[in-house]
Amino acid sequence: MPRFFSEVISSPISAERFSDLLLAATKASFVRPGELKSMCVSGINTAIDTILRERLLTSVEVQRITDLADALGAQSPRGLGLDQKLIKLSIVNELYDGKIPDRVSIVGPMPVELGRGESVLWIFNKVLSYRMTPDKKEEGLSIDPASPIESRYVSPKALDKSHVPKKQLREKADGDLVVTNRNIYFLPNPDSHIRIPISRIFSLRPYAEGFYVACRPVKERSRAFLLDDPWFATNVIGRLAQLAHR
Repeated sequence: MPRFFSEVISSPISAERFSDLLLAATKASFVRPGELKSMCVSGINTAIDTILRERLLTSVEVQRITDLADALGAQSPRGLGLDQKLIKLSIVNELYDGKIPDRVSIVGPMPVELGRGESVLWIFNKVLSYRMTPDKKEEGLSIDPASPIESRYVSPKALDKSHVPKKQLREKADGDLVVTNRNIYFLPNPDSHIRIPISRIFSLRPYAEGFYVACRPVKERSRAFLLDDPWFATNVIGRLAQLAHR
């Protein structure tokens, strides 16, 4: 059954029809409701991760997976719990289409004052920030707006091969990371923040644990960030920098 999820993404069968067939099959196989939910979550995650290791999902695929998750989640009182992952997929997809997403709503006052036309794309919590001793062997990915779109994408497979050089890290700080369409704000406490203009980023190095950005002309803005979703952060910030350099 888990193999069905990868196959159904490109199938013409409707999401509702697939949900009905799967429910009937699991009842005939004496699969409990809790087991069905776990199987659906695992199946959808595996289908997504398999594609992402090779390429970006298309907008059609993102919508298809969203429809499947909604149809299958209707069988569970709390859904499948995949909303955040699907929103992240949509944000990355829109950025690579050259659009600036507007999918995050902020409730309450912002700890930083945003400029006119500036909007929040995502907030990462419990982020570790470091200055990093430069290594000439690790120049990072140059932000080249003219490069082919397929070469700009950083896959999970690429992240697996690169780990942050811990011996080069210094001046540890922890806080939240706010990513807007124009800046990165690192907030070590409610009263202060570090602002990194995205247009000043000239190089980005992705790691399995996070990423490092190199900036001009103020080198003190160059920092490494360790966070919970390096794939998402790397593709969002890297793509924003490429769009800003156009």
